[in-house]
Amino acid sequence: SLAADGMLAGTPTAAGSFAFTLRASNGIAPSLDEALAIEIAVDSIPPTGTISIASGATYTRTTAVSLATAATDGGSGLSQLALSNDGVAWTTRPYAPSQSWTLASSDGTKAVHAKWRDQAGNWSGVKTDTIVLDTTVPTVTAPRRGFLAGTALGSGAIQLRVPWSGADTGTGID
Repeated sequence: SLAADGMLAGTPTAAGSFAFTLRASNGIAPSLDEALAIEIAVDSIPPTGTISIASGATYTRTTAVSLATAATDGGSGLSQLALSNDGVAWTTRPYAPSQSWTLASSDGTKAVHAKWRDQAGNWSGVKTDTIVLDTTVPTVTAPRRGFLAGTALGSGAIQLRVPWSGADTGTGID
């Protein structure tokens, strides 16, 4: 019905459908009622997305990484992306399918959490990816050299042994 402020009032009849009755009256003649049905798109389905750190790499040597943050929304469209290193403190940005991000410092396994928001305000569930941050360089001893026992000089060549050792506290030596 038409309210005193000129606004239409309606009631939902089904998801996304509203029925309205428009009543017009000049105060003299009988009122004219007109039924209207209006279809309004109601987006209540959140977007879905995935996150991948450094193209799915297992390890990184730097806290500055790239994120693949592709998402889809079948309703109103994507608007925002929220990122977090701990799942508690979030940084919200305009949605883009790739992002630059800074991991939390100190070596070890790092997680990045992501969630997406659509134009209707629906937030997706949280998705997470992990990567191992290893900024500590391996240690290596100086090479030692020596002749292999029992080798003879032949054709001007001798066999040498050149051993050294190394260690890495992070991801190991490859």
